[in-house]
Amino acid sequence: MSRLKILMSVFLLSSGIAVAASKDTGSWNNLSQLRAGDKIEVIDQSLRSYRGTFVSVSEEAISLRSKKDSFTVERSNVLRVSVLDKSKRLRYMLLGAAVGAGAALAVTVPLDLQYVGEGNTGVGIVAGVTAGAAGAGLGVGSTMGNRTIYRAAKTEDSGSP
Repeated sequence: MSRLKILMSVFLLSSGIAVAASKDTGSWNNLSQLRAGDKIEVIDQSLRSYRGTFVSVSEEAISLRSKKDSFTVERSNVLRVSVLDKSKRLRYMLLGAAVGAGAALAVTVPLDLQYVGEGNTGVGIVAGVTAGAAGAGLGVGSTMGNRTIYRAAKTEDSGSP
């Protein structure tokens, strides 16, 4: 059981480091790093999504072009801006699945081996946990391709109790 505690500690510490390393996305000036032609997604305050290529940004708005239309979203209406980088998404998904499956095997196989001498086998449990963790890693990996560069500050709703 001490191996399980060590693995859980490593996981929790790495999660904390990842959160601490996250960049500040609250500055509109972050949008100046975009280049014309970058694939972006803009989410407005009503959660409507605009996907297309970046055209320009000013202090008042951001503009992008899709295959069919051009959009300009006012700064006050922008909730989030993300850069869409799908070129590495498959690699991140496979890496996430491998890490998830490896972590599950590292935890479940030693526990299963403890009970083999008693006539019990947990092959089904090991397989199920491994598949579930691989699926979770796949899901997490699929989100790694997008990079949020701006997120509007949360505002208090004056109408809520």
